[in-house]
Amino acid sequence: MTKTHPTRKRRTILEMMCMTVLFSGIQSTWSVQIAFSSPTLLSLGIAKSVISIIWIIGPISGLVVQPIVGSVSDIVKWKIGRRRPFIFGGMVCVLIGLALFACSEYFVDYSRNFAIFIAIFGLAILDFGNNGIQAPTRALTSDLVEKSQQTLINSFLSVFIGLGSIFGYLLSSLENLDMKVSFLIVGCYILFVTLVTILTTKENENNKNEKETNNDEPVEIKQFQNPFRELYRVIKKLPLEIRRICLFVLFLWASWFPFLIYSTSYFAIDVYQGSEDKDSKDYDKYQQGVHQGSSALMYMAITTFAFSMLISKIEKKIGVKYLLLFSCFLQTFSFSLMSIFQHKVISLIMVIVLGVPYSLTNSIPFSLLAQHITSKKSGVYMGVLNCFIVFAQFWTALVAGTIIKACNNQIAMIFWYGAGFAFIAFITVFFIKFPKRKSSFEEFASSDSDLAQLAILSHSEFSDHDTLIDV
Repeated sequence: MTKTHPTRKRRTILEMMCMTVLFSGIQSTWSVQIAFSSPTLLSLGIAKSVISIIWIIGPISGLVVQPIVGSVSDIVKWKIGRRRPFIFGGMVCVLIGLALFACSEYFVDYSRNFAIFIAIFGLAILDFGNNGIQAPTRALTSDLVEKSQQTLINSFLSVFIGLGSIFGYLLSSLENLDMKVSFLIVGCYILFVTLVTILTTKENENNKNEKETNNDEPVEIKQFQNPFRELYRVIKKLPLEIRRICLFVLFLWASWFPFLIYSTSYFAIDVYQGSEDKDSKDYDKYQQGVHQGSSALMYMAITTFAFSMLISKIEKKIGVKYLLLFSCFLQTFSFSLMSIFQHKVISLIMVIVLGVPYSLTNSIPFSLLAQHITSKKSGVYMGVLNCFIVFAQFWTALVAGTIIKACNNQIAMIFWYGAGFAFIAFITVFFIKFPKRKSSFEEFASSDSDLAQLAILSHSEFSDHDTLIDV
């Protein structure tokens, strides 16, 4: 007998926009963090090879926050909703982190080491907050939107990610706005969009309906005690197809993180030949490179936004598989060219082009996963996918500094690392099964894992045209 999930309904465009607009706020904070973090830490006196180690804070916070928020938000039954309290709490952490990092420079005269500590601590709080927002927001879209609209709502996510990137990089590219003003503006913005999402999303009514129709669903109180154990159990028992999606995401994000960490520093040091030393005659070139790098990222964000509007139409014409293959190829080509030529025009063009694969990276994998799971534990399973992103970031943060140091501090060389993993992701695409019309979902029955059973259950909820087959 087919079980239905009353929380999943067909949503209006306005409802989906209100549900996903929060990602523009998340991305705007992430954008100013990318633009200013590495240059600011370098100006405080931290070595290039150490910068990537500091970025380990992000994946560590992801490994801690994602399973806790995902597992706990799956089982709580608060009147105000199970996702929204965590979203609000994450937003508060983001505001605190932005304030601490922005004010770190004020402590240099008192103690440079203390200023570095405040900056790093601020980044840690900021990363914890961002992870605390992303997991429940992703789960919220899986909870409330029916399967036939999952590609559409993930396209909205990608669109708002693009808008947030444009906004954040625009602020960081303006030479008359310093870091502190940019952080203040994005702080006010994320407060606004968070309130829009949590005040317009009627989650509590759906929780009530879910109680009435899913009385057989056990409440595992042990998840409050050890969500990491639950996460480990789910990862260990992932069925083959979902494991392939997770591995694809792992390789894809291993390709992206060197670029995201070092993009503005690449322009400042390799392209514009500037120096991070404030007493150097080349410091002005360094500042110019930082702003030009931010401008390039803003143009990339515009490309991301524009292409996000077309994803759904292009997907219908050529299919998800060929869309991802094209994306990975373009990513490999762009990173390779940036490694070879540290030229102002070539680097600018390649960064702009990267907006196409970035829009797909932020939408397609989550859409694929959403078609394999039910809303019963979407927080856990979205957390699993996010953890693979975290694994990629963690590994990259560990090895990136060593690679740069071995290459005589040439930041451009780290992009070869990104190109290599983009090519591995390209190969992985051939092993993934994609949604196609008139197909069978029976292969998932061979797995005895809980997630496999959910996958089979999900099949009964697909429309007649949305199932999975081998390609």
